[in-house]
Amino acid sequence: MRFYQETKRLEDVQSAIKETRLHFGPNKLQELIRLVYEVSRRDNIPPRILLKQATKNTKTEDTRQAFVYLRDYFLKKRFSIAYGNSGNFKCYLPKVSLDKKAVVSKENLGNFYPENIFVEQDVKDYSLTKRMLKSFSSARHIVINYIGDYVKSQKNKTPIINYNSRAKNLFLIKERFDFIKPCPCSKGVIGCGYCILNLGFGCIYECSYCFLQGYTNAHGIILPVNIEDFLKRLGWFINKSKVPIRIGTGEFTDSLALDNLTDFSKILIDFFSRSENAKLELKTKSNNVKNILKLRHNKNTVISWSLNPQPIIDSDEWQASSLKQRLDAAKECCQAGYPVGFHFDPIIYSSNWENLYRELVDNLFKKIGFRDIAWISLGTFRFVPRLKTIIEQRFPNTKILNEELMLGFDKKLRYNPGLRTGIYKKMSSWIKSYSGSARVYLCMEPKEIWQDVLGRCKF
Repeated sequence: MRFYQETKRLEDVQSAIKETRLHFGPNKLQELIRLVYEVSRRDNIPPRILLKQATKNTKTEDTRQAFVYLRDYFLKKRFSIAYGNSGNFKCYLPKVSLDKKAVVSKENLGNFYPENIFVEQDVKDYSLTKRMLKSFSSARHIVINYIGDYVKSQKNKTPIINYNSRAKNLFLIKERFDFIKPCPCSKGVIGCGYCILNLGFGCIYECSYCFLQGYTNAHGIILPVNIEDFLKRLGWFINKSKVPIRIGTGEFTDSLALDNLTDFSKILIDFFSRSENAKLELKTKSNNVKNILKLRHNKNTVISWSLNPQPIIDSDEWQASSLKQRLDAAKECCQAGYPVGFHFDPIIYSSNWENLYRELVDNLFKKIGFRDIAWISLGTFRFVPRLKTIIEQRFPNTKILNEELMLGFDKKLRYNPGLRTGIYKKMSSWIKSYSGSARVYLCMEPKEIWQDVLGRCKF
């Protein structure tokens, strides 16, 4: 129903602009359609009423003057806080493009069971490969030479639609090059020294804001099965480091969502339990912790959760575990002696954000003792511009794009600096009210905001 409403809204915007009898060029028309569409969607006002209100005070027949007036009018409506209050105002107004086939259907989601398992020739005899094939015995098994060549050979004319069906395809591969690397922070931000262990690509959860949607050429869940090669590279990487390092697997996939199938946690936690210079972080939105509760870890592994209020989990984190399930799993890990971490990232701004996130912080500390927490990160919603139209097409019901998101210092769409700073200050004050010594840090923010919020510019 909502998709129909949005396509009808877009048609009404186009018709309402045509009825003004002002003939704009394609670029001007695209900007105006985008602005009217977003204001209509956010405020739930019919486009014709918006155009009638906008044009009642302008009688000019000069197309250029009319466009400047209308653009300015709708920019002020759409970005009422930022427009005119910032000397560096940069918005992003792409073409509105909707496609019914791209919409994610919540009803079609279910337990992960791929229809096709693609196995690289080099790994068909690995023990993990055999175990995965046995676990999904009714899936079609296809041997391929190399995943890169296979993906190139496929005609990918509908990348978003292919991405929607990624859980149908599982690729078991041999990683050859991209084992571990420093986190690719945006230029101009303070880094936290995080390193990524690239132990998989693709996620079985459907989060409306997920940056992986931008990688629409990856039409499947990709798992490297040569874990022994990862351990060799890990040993070399850790030994050459002159400072303690933090290594995690939760950047391009969920660390634990499929752990009952891969058993990666058992191998990694055992490896890091013997390390003197590195900590492992397993970052997740799942409650799939049965594998790890009885392992020897020497507190060298931190189990961490991405947290959001339950209403946001319901609307924008489909398939992921509930807030209660995540916090219950965290408590189990604390009882097993693990330090735990929490990532309030992305923090989604709304008119009710303070009530939602204050309650979230309260719920966290009611369940978890502050002495068990290794670190807490704070990061607000941000994304590369190309993701905007992908989110619109895949999740027409989401409200996360309704707020003011401008091009920031790193060319990502972000809330304005003042709003972000205010959010971080309140979040950190709520956390500090429970634990003055909590290790709080900011994710993907410049030194000015670090200094203003935390009084320091380092992890």
